[in-house]
Amino acid sequence: VKLVIAEMATSTWNYHLRTVVDDKLFPGGGAPPALCGRPLGWDTQIPLAAWGKKSHVPETWCSECEDKAKQTWMK
Repeated sequence: VKLVIAEMATSTWNYHLRTVVDDKLFPGGGAPPALCGRPLGWDTQIPLAAWGKKSHVPETWCSECEDKAKQTWMK
C-alpha cells in the first residue's frame, strides 16, 4: 500500500492523496475516493515530494488529505 497524488479539476486543479494497493492506478479517470473522502477524477504521476509546491497553474492541495496522511504515512 502506498500514497499517490490524485486530482479533480474544476476551474482549479485540486490535488488530493489516496492510497494505492497493488500499484493499481487510474490515470484515465475513476479513481477511488481521496483520504478526505472526496471523489476524484484521476491519478497523477506527480511525486509525493512535490506535494504542496506551487506551479504555473491555479491549484490547491487538500489540507485534510495532508493531515490524514501525516497521521499514518508521513511520519
